[in-house]
Amino acid sequence: MRSTRPWFQFHLTTAIVLMFVAGGLLWANLIPSRGPYRDTPGIESRCYGWPLWCYWTISLAHDGDWSEVSPDAAAPGCRIFYSTKYNFLWQAPGPAFTDTRRLALLADVHTAILVLAVCTLTLEWFIRRRERRQ
Repeated sequence: MRSTRPWFQFHLTTAIVLMFVAGGLLWANLIPSRGPYRDTPGIESRCYGWPLWCYWTISLAHDGDWSEVSPDAAAPGCRIFYSTKYNFLWQAPGPAFTDTRRLALLADVHTAILVLAVCTLTLEWFIRRRERRQ
């Protein structure tokens, strides 16, 4: 009579595949992508997170000859910068700032857990089904 494997015990193959899937998820979340201002000259933006951006940095390019202008016309807590090279106005809290979205981070974590769980259940189902046939 065959001994059955407990439901919480995974095969080595499943563990190895999960290691690569987790590495891919980390890569997708930690490698910066170009942000929402990718086509705006003189602004550098980097976004982190997959499938949603949960953290981004936005800064003014160093080659834009930026100068602060008209602080009275800016929104509360913001400053206005003008680039003579790009002929462009930018209103922001400062020349560089970051933004963190906690709900997007929570969604990214839940997505990663869901992807890992689906991979685990699918692989274990295939392996155990094959074992039963033999």
